[in-house]
Amino acid sequence: LKLKVTYDGGKVPSASSGDDVLVLFTETTTGETQSYSFDGGEDTVDVPYGTYDIAVQLGASDPRPNSLATVRRDVDISGDGGLDLNLQVGELKLKVTYDGGKVPSASSGDDVLVLFTETSTKETQSYSFDGGEDTVDVPYGTYDVALQFGASDPRANSLGTVRRDVEVSGDGGLDLDMQVADVSLAITYDGGKVPSASSGDDVFVLFTETTTRETQSVSFDGSEDSIQVPYGTYDIALQFGATDPRANSLATVRRGVELTGDAGLNLDLQVEEVNGLVTYDGGKVP
Repeated sequence: LKLKVTYDGGKVPSASSGDDVLVLFTETTTGETQSYSFDGGEDTVDVPYGTYDIAVQLGASDPRPNSLATVRRDVDISGDGGLDLNLQVGELKLKVTYDGGKVPSASSGDDVLVLFTETSTKETQSYSFDGGEDTVDVPYGTYDVALQFGASDPRANSLGTVRRDVEVSGDGGLDLDMQVADVSLAITYDGGKVPSASSGDDVFVLFTETTTRETQSVSFDGSEDSIQVPYGTYDIALQFGATDPRANSLATVRRGVELTGDAGLNLDLQVEEVNGLVTYDGGKVP
């Protein structure tokens, strides 16, 4: 096959290092893949007969997309020929806010990461930058869009989906706001005081969004703290730093907790004291 690759109808951008372009052929029945990388926009390759979905990945850096993106589907290869592959992109002006206000500054690294996940292929494109605005190229498609901030606790600093089914089919603007609930936590262990950890923090709290499975977490000493959690519905688990015989692995204590505004949460890990005899094949433990 004589491949001709273009970027939004024009020249393939040069990579700062490595090859300019990677072309991935995925056989639609077997899932087997063939890949080819090269500089420039043209190359000749041998591809086994079959029917393929074809994705392109560019080596160029932001603001260009530089992760795999499917550009052709169900291409039948049963002989020699030519194949034109064009990665169409929309130029998006991003405006990111945190709970309707300014993006918090990160102590290190970039202030914000924006992750686009194509809803059909699950292919992702990500872009990170300082401040609240940037302009990026995103391949045509329909995306769920998530944000992650570089700021530390108590701010939300793990991925949180803020928009769903965003269609990118041309240039435009995209406003992305992560709404958060300020959650005051009161933690107890079997209705009483949180046991002190011999090292590290006394307690770890994990919020898992029930639809996206995205997580937010906080760890601290004592029994009370505050965390900012993106709006959503969560299962909440606790883990304690104290040693045996206390429970010290993650355990879910609340399910389906809906957060759509500031709230207080009382979280208690109820435990049962278990006494028993351990034997090995009916006899003494070796």
